[in-house]
Amino acid sequence: MKRQHDPNKIYDIVTGQILKALEAGTVPWKQPWSNRINGFTLAQHNAFSKRAYRGINVFILAAEKRSDPRWATYNQITKNGGNVKRGSKGTLVVFWKFLNVKKDKDDDTTGEKVTKRIPLLRYFNVFNVGDTEGLKLDPMQDPTDDDGFDAIAEAEAIAQGYLDNGPSITFDGGGRAYYQKSNDSIHLPGRDQFENPQGYYDTLFHEIGHSTGHSDRLDRLTGERFGSHGYGREELVAEFTSAFLCSEAGIDQHVTGNQAAYIDNWKRTIKADTRAVVIAAGKAQRAADLVLAGGVMAITA
Repeated sequence: MKRQHDPNKIYDIVTGQILKALEAGTVPWKQPWSNRINGFTLAQHNAFSKRAYRGINVFILAAEKRSDPRWATYNQITKNGGNVKRGSKGTLVVFWKFLNVKKDKDDDTTGEKVTKRIPLLRYFNVFNVGDTEGLKLDPMQDPTDDDGFDAIAEAEAIAQGYLDNGPSITFDGGGRAYYQKSNDSIHLPGRDQFENPQGYYDTLFHEIGHSTGHSDRLDRLTGERFGSHGYGREELVAEFTSAFLCSEAGIDQHVTGNQAAYIDNWKRTIKADTRAVVIAAGKAQRAADLVLAGGVMAITA
């Protein structure tokens, strides 16, 4: 029987997973997980295509807290001579499928039809390699092998690569960190006011996330007032962007008292719109891609 893909059901499942963690006082995107350990990639990825999972899937799979970052579908596992261990459960991952649909033009004077790309949310289940047997895969590099990788230097390189073509940054002092859209500027306390470098880059990447929404970049910011659902959604985008960038740099993220105070607001935002986390993660992935490209927009045909 063909599996039905009800988008609302998918949103509900993903939202339920995120809310369950938040209700327990855990922020899924603020865990000390990283795409890198001592310089080599440890991203959650497909065991056969080697492609890293993106968007909300990063948080869904990382939340499983598996020591092996490799995943595969049931069909991929059996096709490659393996088996899924009895009692193992799959984990849902999502993706967008685009359909070309012909519709009448808004100005219906000619009777012509135009083709529009309609995004549809789809899903499938994957199993961790640790829940399989019989697969012959290349051994993973030992993450304890030190190759001199410096996470702080990497984070600084990511930030500066973007800021060279992006917003200005000012260390105003005081206890505030914010992005000012009107003059495209990031404002932070002094570096010495942060408890550690990890906290500094986590905060900087959050504000950088907001800055990617400027009209000269991804044109995402709408000027929503504090406390509104729109504001909450943008905060999620910035949070997720910071998580992606910290992961890329190898920076561990930990929930601080200040971040924990936002949990109730995040829960309200997510409960008010079950699509919020999936959509915010997608926007954050675009934001992180822009930052990692040095603030240069990709040219598409």
